[in-house]
Amino acid sequence: MAIAEKRHIGADLVWLGVRRNSAVGVAIIPSNKRFRAIVDTKALADGVSGTVSELERLNGLLEHIRPILFLQRDTMHHFYSAMREGGSSSRPPLGPGDNIVITPELQSKASEWVATLASRSAALYADTFYERAKTPGTTNFALYSDAAKEASNEDVGLGGYFHSYWWSVSLRDAGLLELDVPIPCLEMLAAAVNLLVAAPFVRGCSTALYTDSLTTADFLQRNSAHSSLM
Repeated sequence: MAIAEKRHIGADLVWLGVRRNSAVGVAIIPSNKRFRAIVDTKALADGVSGTVSELERLNGLLEHIRPILFLQRDTMHHFYSAMREGGSSSRPPLGPGDNIVITPELQSKASEWVATLASRSAALYADTFYERAKTPGTTNFALYSDAAKEASNEDVGLGGYFHSYWWSVSLRDAGLLELDVPIPCLEMLAAAVNLLVAAPFVRGCSTALYTDSLTTADFLQRNSAHSSLM
């Protein structure tokens, strides 16, 4: 069976940064855009400050997504005042390289965005006749992991990928190559780390985990393994 990304109902196309399927009449936010928005809004919700330039890019992305999900203007409240002195809209603007002002109000709005993006990914064309979209879209994230253990390969290690984000760990740098850990265990470790890395962003979403290790897949489904190391 094809991977989730290839399962379509009829033909679709990407126009103005939005996937549009005329067969079923739906507009879909591309997964990489939605995921990037979740990552950045969650950072704000957690109180992680960034520069004015970074927030400007995030605001542009959210303004692009907002009408697709029929969100009102109030969802962007406090995202612009954070780029002014003291976090007040009546104060002078900060410079592009200055740190933004994190306020409880901004964190609250960012948390609302995280919850919305984690549960809604599309809207029906028919919803354009209503003030708000009534039915949330289906969110489906895909996580990919792999492990390589070849003595002649300089790139031996673990890695993971999900919607334009990736991570990697060198077995040599981590001191695992000398331990001679079996490759099935490394595949399982890669899948586990991939889940830990992506968990803050895909929690509560429908998520598919992809691995080329049958042992790992069996272990995750059965929650049991013959190997004590696994």
